[in-house]
Amino acid sequence: MGCFRTKNQGFTLIELMISLSIIGIILVIIFGAFRIGVRAWEKGETDIVDHQRQRIVLQRLQRQLMSAFADKIEVEDGEEAFFFKGEHDELTFVADTSLVPGNNFGRVYVQYVIESDDKGGMVLKVFERNLIFLNTGLNRFDTDPAEFHVLLSGMGHISFKFLEIDPERRFNWHENWGLKDDKGLPDAVQVSVQIDDNRPRVHVLARIVGKAKD
Repeated sequence: MGCFRTKNQGFTLIELMISLSIIGIILVIIFGAFRIGVRAWEKGETDIVDHQRQRIVLQRLQRQLMSAFADKIEVEDGEEAFFFKGEHDELTFVADTSLVPGNNFGRVYVQYVIESDDKGGMVLKVFERNLIFLNTGLNRFDTDPAEFHVLLSGMGHISFKFLEIDPERRFNWHENWGLKDDKGLPDAVQVSVQIDDNRPRVHVLARIVGKAKD
C-alpha cells in the first residue's frame, strides 16, 4: 500500500515539474496553432484585397480599351497612321474614357507599360493626360516616367496580345501592333494577368468598339 498517496501527502517536486512541462507543451501547441490560424486569416484577407484590386483594375482597363479612338497622326513625310501602338509589355493609344482621376473631359492619351521590380515581380503602370495638353505627331510618346501611376505590382505575369479578324473571319493573334501598320486598330486586345505561379492566369478580352480602317 506504500505506492498510494494519503490525503495529507502532496505532489513531489518531480511530479510538479513533469506536470508543468506537459502544460507548457500543450500551451506551445495551442499558441502555435493559433498563430498559424492568424497568419492564414491575414493571408486570406490579403488575397481578397489583391483579387479585388486586380478585378477593379482589369475592369477599368477593359472599359478604357473598348473606348479606344481611331485617331490619326502624322508619322513622317506627310504620311498618317492610326495612333495605336502595342507590344507585349507596352500599349499606347487614344481613348474616350479616362482611368486616372482628374481627366474628366475630352479624349485622353494613354500609355501602359509593364516593368520588372527589384523582387522579380511585374508591375503595370499607366500614364494618362488629356489630349489637348499634348503635342501632335510622334512627340506624344515623350512621357515622364515620374508621372506614371502604379496599377498592379508584384505580379507573376502581365502581358498584352492583339487580335485581328480577317475578312474570312479568321482569328489572328499578334504579339505587337505597329503604329505604321495600315490596319487601323486591332479588333480586340487581350490582357493576361497572373498573381503568382500557384494561381491561374486571368485573361480579359476588350473588343475595340471604335475600330476604324482606311
